[in-house]
Formats: sequence, structure tokens, C-alpha cells
Amino acid sequence: MDRGRLSRRELIGAGAALAGGIAVAPALAGCSDGDSGGAASRGRVVVVGGGLAGLTAGYELGRKGFDVQLVEARDRLGGRVHTVRSFTSDQHGEAGAEAIDTKHREILRLCRRFGLPLENAYSGYGNRRGTVYRRGRNFLPREFATPAVKAEMERFWRAVDRLAEPLDGTDPTANGGARQDRHSVADLLDRLRIGGRARWLLEARIESDYGSPVARLSLLYLTLSERLYWNQPAGGIERWRIKGGNSTLVDELTRRLVTPPMLQAPVTAIRWDGAAVEVDTDDGETLTGDKLVVAAPTAALRQIEFSPALPRREAGFIAAIDLCAVAKTLIQYERRIWRRQGRTGGSTTDLPIGQTWETTDQQDGAPGILIAYTAGRRGEVTATIDDRQRTIQAREDIDVVFPGTRRLAGDSFSVAWRAEPYSGGCWAVFRPGQVSKHWLGLHEPTGPIHWAGEHTERLNGYMNSAVASGMRVAGEIAG
Repeated sequence: MDRGRLSRRELIGAGAALAGGIAVAPALAGCSDGDSGGAASRGRVVVVGGGLAGLTAGYELGRKGFDVQLVEARDRLGGRVHTVRSFTSDQHGEAGAEAIDTKHREILRLCRRFGLPLENAYSGYGNRRGTVYRRGRNFLPREFATPAVKAEMERFWRAVDRLAEPLDGTDPTANGGARQDRHSVADLLDRLRIGGRARWLLEARIESDYGSPVARLSLLYLTLSERLYWNQPAGGIERWRIKGGNSTLVDELTRRLVTPPMLQAPVTAIRWDGAAVEVDTDDGETLTGDKLVVAAPTAALRQIEFSPALPRREAGFIAAIDLCAVAKTLIQYERRIWRRQGRTGGSTTDLPIGQTWETTDQQDGAPGILIAYTAGRRGEVTATIDDRQRTIQAREDIDVVFPGTRRLAGDSFSVAWRAEPYSGGCWAVFRPGQVSKHWLGLHEPTGPIHWAGEHTERLNGYMNSAVASGMRVAGEIAG
């Protein structure tokens, strides 16, 4: 079995493995929408949250004949999907979610339906290589990850596979899962006595993929996530990007909403015990519906008063489960001088920035945009400083790894999702003991309330998780 790892950005140089030139599948060329309309309304649904989950739910419910009112706290839609288009030469980059795996069927289905072209993220690097920067020195990946280092890393993943094999995705505490949940990923690394470069690379990769320091990441959460992903070929991880930016999908979903969404309308209270659901916004407006879709992350839900109070399962999940601290800083450079150095622009470092990659590898123009991706412990630190300071730090660190870039730096954009008030982080993450207590705590309906968002799915943390949850709740409501 080809067991793909859950890499949101391949390490060992963050791009070293992205030199493939694999052709884009013709099946993704697009097809007609097939939306229906004109039928009498089947009822009114209020959707709280205008990210991918809420937009997908609203779109699908509209297709099924429901009257939908979507309400969003921000002044834009998309949530943690945010394509930044303010750069020169018509270039863009993703401040939020970025890549799509070949297993991500639901989001790929929407792309086909809307005719959104995809680009192969593996084909834009040619023969260039990534970089590992540690302790003041640049290494080629093969220099740093020697055969002995790779053997130690593989020993860790074999141990993860052994722990993952008996797990049941419908009951993760069975078959030894509860015992695993009492431990952190750091405990397994310690037990295997993995140190040195192998330990550093493993921690960097896991913090990137899961967003959490290994000492605070449930071992069961890692093994269960890996188990759920075994049928994803490694060559399909982060294979696709939406050409023109992921916000084009947000735009397509928004365009198909019959009723315009309400923006800049944070929800303050939800009453769900009467014949209708009532939703109060901070400007004093009250929306009513027969059903309610709540597609907001836990940090936002903690600011909403539910009446009556939610049951213990749902309330416990909202109170306990945090989203991981990830920051992305996009910097456009006048020229892509890293290419003249034979590099992809991808790096794994011990600097405050964490990792980098070029996001304009398939975009025209002389300039290029590097993204600094900061997660885990470093993500928690960088969330405490403002965007300007974070950008200055990223510019300095990138110049250390790719000398000469600082003088070419131009436009930039930075966001620390942990500091973003309506997100509170990037994706849901489980600490030791939390899978046993809170797994799928917001998956089943609560009376007229239906829960959506990446945090409500078995395999969370992806754009596809959000889209799948929106499709799920639309099916629950439509029957």
C-alpha cells in the first residue's frame, strides 16, 4: 500500500521533491454547473460563517430548493482561504490554505463543476533544488539528510504505521487508541531515542503538517490521521492548485448564492429552542430560520451565547479544541535570484520564519513571491508580534537563506491566523487526551443546528474538509 504522508508542504527543502513535470489530468478541465432553480422553497436556513464550509453549504442548499441567508463577521468571504492579489505584475499568493491533494474529491468536484482550471504544483521547479538551513549553514537536502538520517526518520514512520494499523476511524479509542491518546508525539520520539538531525527534521515536518509542537500533539491524533490517509498516494499530496488563486472558488460559490450574504455582521447570540432558530448579529438584527448551519471555528463560537446552553458534548468541544498557530508572510521580490542560485525558493530552516517556498513558480513576470510559513512553537511566538514586525523578520531571515534578496524586496502581506479574531488559528488540533474526549464533537446535528467546518470532519485541516462538511450538512437538512 502506498501510504502518503500528510505533508502540507514537503520538507527536506520544501520543494526539492516538486520537480516532476506530471501532466494535469484532462478530467479536471471542467463541466457544466447543472444548478436547478425555480422550485418553491423547502424552508429557510441561516448559515453562520462565510468560509468554504458555509459557502458550500449555502450553495448546495440553494440547489436543493432552500432559501438561504449567509452571515459573515468579516468584510470579505472565504475565511481562511484568502488569495492576495495586491502584488505587481498581476501576481498573487495564498495567505491561507493553498494546495489540493488528489484524494480531495469534494473540492475537485466543485472545481470541475465550475470549470476552474488547476495547475500541477509539481511542474514548476525544473531541476532546481530546495535548501536546508541550520546552525548558520546552507545544505542541499541530500547533504543534510544522509542515508543514516533518513533511516532514523523511516524508523519513526514505521513505528507510526504499526500504531496506526489497528485503529478504527469510527471509534478511535478502540484497539489501543485510548492508550495512544495519553501520550504526545514527543513521547514516541523519546521512546525511540531519535535525536540529532533526524529528530530536528521530524519535528519540523510534524509541526508543519499538524501545526502544533510535538510535545503538545496527541500521538493518537497523528496516528489516526495517518491511518485515515493511507489510500492517498504520496505522489498526489499537494498536487493541485487552483489557477488564478483559491479565492476564485470562493467567488464562484458566492456568485451562485441567491440571497446576497451579510458581511461585517458578527453573530452574538443563537436561540434554538423554539419553532424557529433565531440568530442575533451585533448590529441588532435578528435572523430567523427553520434550520441553522454553524460553520465558524471554535474561537468565534466561544463569543456566541447559545440559548439554551449547548449539550456537554458540543460545549466541551468548543471550549477545549483550539486551532493551531500558523503564520504566512508573502514577500514579492523584484527578481527571482534564488533561481540563479539553482534553488526552488523552498527551505526548511531553524530561523524564526520556519520554512519558505515560491508561490509564483507558474506565474508570469520577472518578480517572484516567496512565502514564509511559520508553524508550531515559532508560529505561537510570531502570533504575538504585529504584521509589520513579522514581515521585517521574514525579510531578514530570507536574506540569510537566499543572500541578496533583501535589497529586492517589495510588496508584502502577512497574517498570523492565531491572532485573527474570527479564526483564532489555522485548523483544529488535538492535544494528548483530547481525541478520547472530543473526537467528532461537532459532527452530528444538535436539534436544528448543523455543524460545518474543517474541525467537524474525521480528516480535518484541509480545504476539502471544509467543502465536505458543507456538502454533509446540506444532505442532512435536505434528507
